[in-house]
Amino acid sequence: MSDYGIMRIPVGPAVREARRVQPAGGGWLAFAGTIVLVIAAANAAYAIDALGAGDSLRGIVFLAIAAAQVLVALMIFAHNPAGALFGILLAMLNGSIALLTIANHVGWSIAVMAIDLLAIFSLWAYGLQRPARRSPARRAAGS
Repeated sequence: MSDYGIMRIPVGPAVREARRVQPAGGGWLAFAGTIVLVIAAANAAYAIDALGAGDSLRGIVFLAIAAAQVLVALMIFAHNPAGALFGILLAMLNGSIALLTIANHVGWSIAVMAIDLLAIFSLWAYGLQRPARRSPARRAAGS
């Protein structure tokens, strides 16, 4: 009997093996990490614009936030629960800033808040858990 059902979907022991090799939520974590990187790039662009306009304080603040977001994105890609926690906090901060500017940029602010909510969901649901580790006995057996 095959380990695959209709349309090559794993069934039976193949499901357990697939889950062991690829934990649930990997796509959501990749999405969240990518979103954090995109937001970091936008904040770096805002920082460069502020520094060019002579507003050095705002430029330095946005540059520091962008650097923190890049570090958090790398932690998210490494499946580190601390990265997920900091990612949630940074997404909440970014959504709050979008809410404060909703009077000037309605569509943009709503889109940013929706993306931040998706990132918060993915990090909350899948990022705060450590990936399952194999026991030393199973590692030695190679299974």
